[in-house]
Amino acid sequence: MSDMLEIEAAKIARQKGDADEKAFAAKMITDHTKTSSDLKRMVSGDLKAALPTSLDDSSQKKLGKLRDAKPDNFASEYDPMQVSAHKDATSLFERYSKAATIRS
Repeated sequence: MSDMLEIEAAKIARQKGDADEKAFAAKMITDHTKTSSDLKRMVSGDLKAALPTSLDDSSQKKLGKLRDAKPDNFASEYDPMQVSAHKDATSLFERYSKAATIRS
């Protein structure tokens, strides 16, 4: 879900963001497309899990705010969203790695 949100948010940033945000958005699209592909490959192998195919309501609302943001205040919506999303992802990976270490 987070990869889909990051990719869609980055697409909006490529249209509305300043030069730095556009460069960051291009990197987010590349990075999150890769992690999505890696995850899909993992769950189609030994790990069997259902991956989301569409964004949830919360993610849609976040994208709506980005779409509605004026270019002058786009950064005030996009930048905190990116910081929050990456903190959430880091926390998730840390929790997963600790749980995986305990089970090994």
